[in-house]
Amino acid sequence: MSVSKMKKLTMALMKQDAGRIMRKLMWLGVVEVEKLQDDISLSERQTLYDTEKASAQSEAEELMAAVAAVSEYGEVRSGLFSPLPAVSREDFDAGNIGELTYIQLLDKARQINLTVKELEALGGEREALKSRLSSLIPWLSYDMRLSDSSTSLTRTVLGTLPKSIGDERLEALDGENRIYAVTDEVGRDRNVRYISVTYLISNEEETMRFLSRCGFTRIEFPGLSGTPAGEATKIRERLEELERDTSLLTKSVEDASESFDGLRVALDMANTRVRLADTKQRLLCTDRTVILSGWIPLEYTKALDTEMSKETVYYEYSEPEEGDDVPVHLVNGKPARYFESVVSMYSLPAYGTFDPTSIMMIFFFIIFGIMLADVVYGLILSLGCLIIVKKANVSREVKNVCAMFGVCGVSSIIWGIIFGSYLGDFPQQFMKSMFGIDINIWMAMDIVTQSMAFIALALAVGAAHMLTGMGIRFYVLCKSGQPWSAVFDEGSWFVLFAGVGLYFLNTTAGIAVAGAGIAMLVLTQGRHEKNIFMKLLKGIGSLYGIINYLADMISYTRIMALGLASAIIANVFNMIATMGGPTLIGVVMFVLVILLGHALNLAINILGTFVHTSRLQFIEFFGKFYEDGGRPFIPVTPDITNSEILKEKSQKTN
Repeated sequence: MSVSKMKKLTMALMKQDAGRIMRKLMWLGVVEVEKLQDDISLSERQTLYDTEKASAQSEAEELMAAVAAVSEYGEVRSGLFSPLPAVSREDFDAGNIGELTYIQLLDKARQINLTVKELEALGGEREALKSRLSSLIPWLSYDMRLSDSSTSLTRTVLGTLPKSIGDERLEALDGENRIYAVTDEVGRDRNVRYISVTYLISNEEETMRFLSRCGFTRIEFPGLSGTPAGEATKIRERLEELERDTSLLTKSVEDASESFDGLRVALDMANTRVRLADTKQRLLCTDRTVILSGWIPLEYTKALDTEMSKETVYYEYSEPEEGDDVPVHLVNGKPARYFESVVSMYSLPAYGTFDPTSIMMIFFFIIFGIMLADVVYGLILSLGCLIIVKKANVSREVKNVCAMFGVCGVSSIIWGIIFGSYLGDFPQQFMKSMFGIDINIWMAMDIVTQSMAFIALALAVGAAHMLTGMGIRFYVLCKSGQPWSAVFDEGSWFVLFAGVGLYFLNTTAGIAVAGAGIAMLVLTQGRHEKNIFMKLLKGIGSLYGIINYLADMISYTRIMALGLASAIIANVFNMIATMGGPTLIGVVMFVLVILLGHALNLAINILGTFVHTSRLQFIEFFGKFYEDGGRPFIPVTPDITNSEILKEKSQKTN
């Protein structure tokens, strides 16, 4: 429950050892490397490491394309819950993947990609031929060669006319016994007529003008010289050849499925090389040495000492200096670390300040559970998240978020038992509508009928939440050497609120204690002013804070609103589902409404509950004490997303 103390790391090593030592730092995963700037080494760094990075990026792109191709064409298991290929750290570093090496798999990937390009080319040709064949089909009965369109005196063109243009309209082409053109219908479909028109070249302009008025659209077949039927036959034969070639090429990609796991591991190796080269670009270089500067949490310095004791390297730790951009690393145990994502959504705490994750987790757990208080909903949420955490191939960050929701699901189960909610009032509705039996489910509070008690519970949780935030502020001020500020700025409000609470037990004592709290505020909140009248005026003005605290308390009624909405919507779906009674239609209706209705209610309320629970933390809780502005600690680590490193083997070596 703290922000880790950071040490500045400065390391000097021989250039020839840089690759090996940087890999060790990468596997340790506890050092963030800063980018160092200087004028003289920039060109050398580019010469040394830009080429290395470009090469690694090119290889990663080749492998990524090959993995995608095998996933598309081959029969492989690559879903969310498919097992990851495993390799030891030693083999990962050495580029050994089963019986193959990284270089062999890279060559295989390049061959796969060349095959895919051939497949894409064949696919493009196939689509073009299919389009051409489709355009030829209406002309199959036309027995003239498509290339024989002109003589010395005449020209023949092909085209379409709207079906509404009859032969009598075309007869106008024979004007005053002078034949301008001869038309021949080749075929027709629902909308158009396919015709050939032979006309005198000397009358071409007049003839085409007339045809245009009739709606004639000319069709040409560039590159085709035979008859339509003959050309169609050639195209079909070529399509058959393309189909055979495509099948052979596709099978060669499918056969690469046996190397799919190896390609995935090789892709991780290439991505790790990219990350390593990118890290090297941040270093300072001389002819023989490399200088590294970065950050490491204090608790990991022993691990680094152990690893570097095996190397010829000089390094030292130092304290952060004023002006340093110190990263923030939160240190929390399970299950609090799962809730760090909520804190980071707002903003990490500034370096050296208080980390509220563990305390916030308690209230997040309670408030989330009250808002989504249902045993079945909680079970679905917890079990679903547990499956993702244990079985899914997702990042650590995603697993932590799912683990957080899984923990919150437990709270939903607990509060669901307290409120007697099992898919809302499903047991009662089902037994009454289907069997005519009234049953009672134990509950400590019926939130639908006891709304005032539910509001009181929400406000009580809110009061505890706010007072805890004020208590943290009191602690922070004392720890920073400002005990009197803690007493005057936070202690005064504690006295005032204690008096308000005492009022309901003993009126006289409550008024006296609350009056003492008000007097403390009036006399101390203007203590930094020099003018006595301003001291008093500012002290009186501080009482306006009562309004702010009341507004904050009202915000906690959203706990009741969200919890009540979830319960009532569930009850409504239960009522609709059981309206058909114990009939065939009723049973079908029951199953559909229960499944779809409650799935919708669960999805909507998980989102709403998370958003509003987070809002109460960010505004009502963090607003009392939180100092934000920290940037995350990002250590250099291997880029492993497609494979799993066998930790047992690597630990033996270490």
